[in-house]
Amino acid sequence: MEKIMNSVIDALTLERINSDAYGVFAESFQDAYKYMKKEGFKSDPYFKKNFPKISERPGLLDAGLISLLLATYAAGVAAGQGREKIDPKDVLKTKIAMCNKWPQCGPMRIEGFLKALSMLIEWYDLYQK
Repeated sequence: MEKIMNSVIDALTLERINSDAYGVFAESFQDAYKYMKKEGFKSDPYFKKNFPKISERPGLLDAGLISLLLATYAAGVAAGQGREKIDPKDVLKTKIAMCNKWPQCGPMRIEGFLKALSMLIEWYDLYQK
């Protein structure tokens, strides 16, 4: 199971993670996962109702994932500067830091996310047994 989680972490971070951070990442993931499992996924009712249709709408999942990537990465850049709110320069740094060639970064990250999601399905099947 640890090997699967490490592969997930590699895919999500584009292998930009120090070896001693894997365990902390995995432990944080487990904590958050247990909380989500207990509390449930509180999403918009419209989203839940229409979730099965997402795969039928080309680009919709991509749009959601790219916006999530940009927002969370920019928030991380802002937090690294000791700020709670995102400034324009944080978004610009995000574009530079996500990878060397913008805008190819989004699809590269989404491919990594989908690879990680596939591995998480395997992890889930093992974890639930």
